[in-house]
Amino acid sequence: MIYWLFSAVDFPTDSFVISYRWLITTFVLQLTVSFFIIFSSISSFSFLNLEIIKQENI
Repeated sequence: MIYWLFSAVDFPTDSFVISYRWLITTFVLQLTVSFFIIFSSISSFSFLNLEIIKQENI
């Protein structure tokens, strides 16, 4: 998969394929980063909720 993404560099004449593959690569990277940010924010939010529930029970 990574080889397929970076194999376009070997063909500088086909600029359309290079831009298309780099577009896919950047899209996948942004998707991964955004998913990681959402996941971390959800986990921290649930952790805060647990702390609030513990304080209310005391």
